[in-house]
Amino acid sequence: MCTLHHHLAASSIIFILTVFASTFIFFFNRRRALLSDGLRKFPVEALHVLTGGVVLSAAVMVYPIAASLSSSDVGFTVHLVTLQKTLQLFTADADFALVADIMRDGQATPAINTWYNVLAAVLHITAPVIFAGWVLTIFKHFKAHVVYHLFSWCGHFYYITELNDRSIALAEDIFLQAKKEKKRVRIVITDVFGKKEDEQSAELINRAEAIGCILFAKDITELPLRRLLGKLPVRKFFFIGMDEDENVQQALHVITACAKPGRNKKKAPARSVFNTSKTEFYVFSRSAESEVLLNSIDNGDMKVRRIDENRNFVLRTLMEYPIFKDALPAPEGKKEKQLNILLVGLGMIGTEYVKALSWVGQMYGYVLNLHIFDGEKDIEKRLRNIAPELIDNNFVSRRAKNDNETFVQYYSDASGLAYKERVDGEAYYNFFYYDGIDVKTQEFLDIVDVIGPLSGVYVTLGDDELNIETAMRLRMTFERSALAHGRDNRPVPAIYPVVYSEIKNEIITNHNGLRTMNNDDYGITIVGSINSSYTLAALEQDKIERAGLECHLKWASAEEKTNSTNKYSKYEYYRRSSMAEAMHAYMRKELGLMPSMLDDATKQEVFKYEHCRWCAFVRSEGYVYNATVKSDLAKVHKSLRPYNALTDEVRMLDELVLTVLDS
Repeated sequence: MCTLHHHLAASSIIFILTVFASTFIFFFNRRRALLSDGLRKFPVEALHVLTGGVVLSAAVMVYPIAASLSSSDVGFTVHLVTLQKTLQLFTADADFALVADIMRDGQATPAINTWYNVLAAVLHITAPVIFAGWVLTIFKHFKAHVVYHLFSWCGHFYYITELNDRSIALAEDIFLQAKKEKKRVRIVITDVFGKKEDEQSAELINRAEAIGCILFAKDITELPLRRLLGKLPVRKFFFIGMDEDENVQQALHVITACAKPGRNKKKAPARSVFNTSKTEFYVFSRSAESEVLLNSIDNGDMKVRRIDENRNFVLRTLMEYPIFKDALPAPEGKKEKQLNILLVGLGMIGTEYVKALSWVGQMYGYVLNLHIFDGEKDIEKRLRNIAPELIDNNFVSRRAKNDNETFVQYYSDASGLAYKERVDGEAYYNFFYYDGIDVKTQEFLDIVDVIGPLSGVYVTLGDDELNIETAMRLRMTFERSALAHGRDNRPVPAIYPVVYSEIKNEIITNHNGLRTMNNDDYGITIVGSINSSYTLAALEQDKIERAGLECHLKWASAEEKTNSTNKYSKYEYYRRSSMAEAMHAYMRKELGLMPSMLDDATKQEVFKYEHCRWCAFVRSEGYVYNATVKSDLAKVHKSLRPYNALTDEVRMLDELVLTVLDS
């Protein structure tokens, strides 16, 4: 019985250690998943550890029984019987009564007998449950393969590389659009199972299954692409994982695979069935490296678009809520309305606002004054690092702060501001910087009150709760100022805090906006909803892209149009520049500033402002002036000079571009 005693002790210790280890790994990985996707986790899952430990514990426990049942003294035979009895545990086919009988007939003490029976009972229950879990997992993966390979021969295919809040919003929009248009679609989401073990991932899986998504555990690069029936079937790939570098690498792999020619045994290499204009790739990444890599790859006739979520969000917001509709009246003795805008927070989105507002604000009859707040210091230096000449071209500067004055006194001193002489035909804007100001302090509100009347406020502090709280405190300050100075002198500006949370967006929207206990409307417009940001229309931007192509082709001769169209499709900068031109044209049209609507004198001014807009846009991309050459490597351009200094040929092209949308 010494051997039985040793096996029993070993089996018990293995089982207890297994339970502790698998429990620890489960909660450790779950906590890491909730905190951040970037934190390292254990390389094995809790289920794997539990399965291995239970198998080993059961084998050690069963070995003495297998030895007593075996009629042979050969060790190999005993091992086979041990394996058989262990596997029977997992299939719920083991005979627990046999264990009890052997223990009763043996020489075991009552204590060891009881101990052995308890352990055997626990393993008899645990093993089948684990086996059932593996069967369900395998069936789940098997079902996805059956649906994908056997029942998906036609329709539009949408591949999404990861399941997260953004991708499920996109998948639901694809499903609703297909249902509305009565189209047959298949939505495939990869890399789904095994990354997170929390309630949020389970909820996302349930939402995906509810709209009929095909879910795969494997990576998009491991999934075989389907050959579909029909003429030029649509395939769209969305590389939308949280790891942007992984998005780019996966995209490069799949684009290369799709561009490879097919091969028939009797013929020469043929064109790939995937290399068509109906195959589209959308790669979510904000890095400059990703733009260069995607520009460089041979994508054939396939459409490749990089999605810079921050830039897309800012431009979409400025299109949906134009800054011109809330412009302040022109000051006495001036002709131009004032775009006095407050930007709170200079993170990634705040920086995109600065870049976009600089060129959007170049509109005839308007002047842009942008007040930029941030908790960190050196706002001007940080912006200059991105767009040096955009910042150096600022027409206002402020004296240095004295050590003995408060921030409120410093920013109240209008005599400390110095304005450059305005240059006719040059981009004009005034950037005011407020460094190291904590938005949670009264000092912040006092400085905002000193600035005077504003036409718009953008709150981009990187946190939903802080954005809403800051917007409400600003609204309180504006209301007090309006009561003190009169609403004509201090109108309450539009306030746009960024709020990503879909729950908060839904609650605020369903209750007609943020309101006080007396149902007074705060007048705050929430922007940034995931459901509105991650739709096919928002990501594809078909309307603006087509208008951008029309602008782009205005610069090309008849002989160059085909080549120019190809360049526009291939290189992101051409699209970005021309789409900005088209967006501005839509805004001009709303303001009644299209050439066909104007007299000759005003028309010339509008032509001049279009050049100002172009200068501000190109500078926001990091370009600077060079008198002799244009070089994209050096980011220098010889046309970054006042309108009147341009050649007649360049001015004529500027005027020609303004005819886009003028109908």
